[in-house]
Order: sequence, then C-alpha cells, then structure tokens
Amino acid sequence: MADAIWLDEDYLLENSPVANNVDIKVITPNIIYCQDVYLKPLLGSDLFDVIQAEINAQTYTARITTLLNDHIYKVLLNYTLAESAHDLAIRWMNKGLMQKSSDNSQPVSADDIKLTRDRYKNRAEIFEARARNYLLENESTYPEYNTGNSNIDDIQPNNYSFKTGIYLGNCDDDIDCDYRKRNV
Repeated sequence: MADAIWLDEDYLLENSPVANNVDIKVITPNIIYCQDVYLKPLLGSDLFDVIQAEINAQTYTARITTLLNDHIYKVLLNYTLAESAHDLAIRWMNKGLMQKSSDNSQPVSADDIKLTRDRYKNRAEIFEARARNYLLENESTYPEYNTGNSNIDDIQPNNYSFKTGIYLGNCDDDIDCDYRKRNV
C-alpha cells in the first residue's frame, strides 16, 4: 500500500506558524516519517491501515473522519513541526549543509531549534495522550484498535502513556519515609 500523506498543505499552513512560502517538499518526508514512527504505534497496524486505505481512496467513514479531525491531525501536525524544525533551518545543497539567511531575517541558533522542536514534541505528546484515551473509551467504534494486529510484523497499539516520577532517595533512615510511601 502506498504511503498516503495524511496531513495536507492547507491544514498545515492554516494550523501552524509555517509561512506560506515554505516549500512543502521539505516537510512532506517528515509527515511520512511521523505517520510511521509516531502514529502507527499509537493506532496499531490494523487501524492505521484502515485509515491509510480511506485516505488513499478519498472516501471517509464518519468514525474515521471524527478520529482524524478531532485527534490524529493535531498529533501529526505537532510531531511534524517538531521533526521539521531542523530541516527548515538547514538545507542540503551541493556545497554541503547550509543555513539559509536573507537580508530581512537572521538564522536561529541550534539551541533555538532544539527549543522549538521540544515545544512541538511536548504538544504532540499531549494530543497523543488525548487520542489514546479517546480510542480506549471508544473501543467499540474502533474495533481494529485492540483486535487483530495478529501478523508477526504488525505493530500493537501503545495504549499507555509514560509517566515518570521523581526519585526521592532511599527511605531507610528517613523521617519522612512513611509519608512518602503513603503518598508517592
């Protein structure tokens, strides 16, 4: 099955700070990458393939339209922006990697690129958690989410969100140990 581009140029330009003069060819590989690396594990192979087939055929069921419009496009947009931050600042040219600049603009620093990438990745993770919760709450509407995926090369959906805590140290001889054990 051919890779469908889930995020079209109009949606990208209307819902992001990307300027109209940006060449979509720079961003398109990142859209495909984000679909495969972030969305496939979120949705699982079976639901991913159903959505991919509907996008390729340009015929959408109401359940897939709802999922795409309310959740998946937000996830994909923010992951795409995170992955594209570096590519928009640095260009591959015949002389090597170049940072483009013009008379009216200044190139950003590597730290600013990393900050922008992290900002959009954090946003994407928030929308991803919401999409995951929506899919778990609506398992009967999206049976492909938790059923199937039975082939050896199928990707099972990640139906969990990682949460990290703070290591408070060893409780052996600590006065607050009982409190931490009860409240952590």
